[in-house]
Amino acid sequence: MTDAHHDLASPEPYRPEPYRPEPATGDDGGIVRPLLWTLLLLGAVANMVTSSIGGAGVYFGIGFGVLTLACAAALVAHHRLNRGRS
Repeated sequence: MTDAHHDLASPEPYRPEPYRPEPATGDDGGIVRPLLWTLLLLGAVANMVTSSIGGAGVYFGIGFGVLTLACAAALVAHHRLNRGRS
């Protein structure tokens, strides 16, 4: 059986070129993603601190928990919107 990808005159076997994706172009998120990660971490730490205080800190803890969840949701949305570009 003849191999269509093998030239009998050449001593080297056929080796296809490796796949090299095109570099991403355009905006990769800029300052949005680092800002969301920073707010997420600060909100989580503040939530832990206010949760351990007790008393009036419970309401602040709830606020920081909502902030943390909102940042996590925004990071997921940002990733899903920009995943085809990068």
